[in-house]
Amino acid sequence: MVKPELFQSLKLSRPALAGLFEQYWETPLSNYSESLYQNKAATFESELEDAFVEEWLEQGYERDSAVLFLDELRKRPVLQTSHHVTLTNGPTFLACDLVSLAGLSKDDVYFVAANSGVAFSNTAWSGAVNYGNIRLDELLDVKKPLYHKTFKAFKHREQDGITDQRISLIPSRQRDQLVFGTNVSNHQVETYNQFSSILKTNIEQPEIGRSYSGWACRVCSGIQQKVFNHSKIVYFDINRVINNYLIKILEGKKEHPIVTLLFDEETTDRFNRLFDQPSLFLGSYQSKKSMKIETLSWANSGTIGSKSSEQIYERESLAGVLREKKICPGIQLQFLVLRFINGIKCLGSFNQMEYLEEYRSKWNALNMPWGLKLEEDEGIALTTGRMIREGKAMWPLDMVWNQEKIDVSEYGGLPMSKFWKPIVLQLAK
Repeated sequence: MVKPELFQSLKLSRPALAGLFEQYWETPLSNYSESLYQNKAATFESELEDAFVEEWLEQGYERDSAVLFLDELRKRPVLQTSHHVTLTNGPTFLACDLVSLAGLSKDDVYFVAANSGVAFSNTAWSGAVNYGNIRLDELLDVKKPLYHKTFKAFKHREQDGITDQRISLIPSRQRDQLVFGTNVSNHQVETYNQFSSILKTNIEQPEIGRSYSGWACRVCSGIQQKVFNHSKIVYFDINRVINNYLIKILEGKKEHPIVTLLFDEETTDRFNRLFDQPSLFLGSYQSKKSMKIETLSWANSGTIGSKSSEQIYERESLAGVLREKKICPGIQLQFLVLRFINGIKCLGSFNQMEYLEEYRSKWNALNMPWGLKLEEDEGIALTTGRMIREGKAMWPLDMVWNQEKIDVSEYGGLPMSKFWKPIVLQLAK
């Protein structure tokens, strides 16, 4: 049991989160997870529906499957949005998946809308194969240079007290680059060719020129499907969905909340004042050594960044830049489209829970005549935790490697504190 003073400490910094933790601390997982899916059936804008289907087709699903997915999402309009695009998850995303899957049946589709608007070197390490305690000589061909390079890198991290295990897929000049819009290069293929035969059975061959995030999401879906023995786990790149949706809106609609927000000067000014000039897009710039992410705010019908000059757009030219994936939709636009225009419940971390409530409050205050869906979420939307067994973190790739599975039903009677305690202890420091 977490000591009461830890909750008291958390109440000072994050009162809403502390209250939720206290309220559901002893709630069984099965009861908690059922409330995640309390959301009425819905229909979405045709532009968003088409963007979803296009993404799933790009992922390699047949059209019949993509249409079935869309029908499932209409019936149960809930997306898991806490994840970053990764090939292999860690203990936190594993816990998010368990908590979410506990509220679904084996016949239900579990949608993970993974975020590619991050650097390859983000804390989930989108640009690496992440694992726990597998021997490196089982993962890599010991006769190839990658084995020695990876072994040396791990020893350097170990000296700094970092014990995370990973095999980098990205050259150093790309580590701080946006995942969004990046295609598979020779580097990934050459790295893959140095994997062991067993590792290759769990990670499909990347194809030069194809989307990196598409490859990563397919690999991650497959690993999570094996871990949970659940064939309907679908990871996909949500930034690509929003990007394609925006193109359709900009090219096809003269009157729409997105068009008004971006190209009506008075609305843009009011939005920026209330939301404190937020980042609506992400871009990239070249530093001395590598590509870096640049946050881009929006004013006067254009983007403004600290490193790049102001870029002014018409609707058509902005659609063109999005089509070329030169800029990436940020989380403000992502949640405006998903949550507030189309009414999709977005499951996520404690940070997301807090800023979504802030967004909801500010959109209410802005009082635009757009018919936004600004009611509070039904049930709960928080999914967080860390999977620990016998004091050790659980890694999906390790579980597949050792042919271990998670039977979700065996966890249903456990209290939420089992998953939350590591997070609360960390936050209370």
